[in-house]
Amino acid sequence: MAAIREAGRQDAPLLLGLIQESFETLYRRVGLTPANFSRHAAHMGADWVLEQMDTGNRFFILEDSGLACGCVALRTADAGAVELRRLAVLPARRRRGCGQALVAHVVAEARCLGARRIMLGLWATDPELRRWYERRGFAVTETKTYPDLPLAVTHMAMDL
Repeated sequence: MAAIREAGRQDAPLLLGLIQESFETLYRRVGLTPANFSRHAAHMGADWVLEQMDTGNRFFILEDSGLACGCVALRTADAGAVELRRLAVLPARRRRGCGQALVAHVVAEARCLGARRIMLGLWATDPELRRWYERRGFAVTETKTYPDLPLAVTHMAMDL
């Protein structure tokens, strides 16, 4: 039986492993490597997860039969808005509703916080993921390039 729980600081190594394994397929799909993207998940350590927590990211872990199979982060962006961040589902657990369950959890948390909007960003070169989010109620708000990122970012949002 699947359950979602809020992660604690002791979960930093587990979260890092989930993110690294899950993001590797995404990075390959959009052409990112440790060589061309210095912030590649392969370079991160558990201290990075702790820094994320210290800057307001709340992480949630999806467990099925006691095994972690995905995670997501939520961060308050500004008055009335939150960001959905770091959605990660292990490749072997994809297409089984794990990502959808994690997004639904963030939506429920956002509503409890009184948020009126959820925002996220994804690589613009990943139309498959963009369509996945659109099927869950998100809409593209803009696509933008940033000087410190190798690819453009598509920003999406859902009003609650």
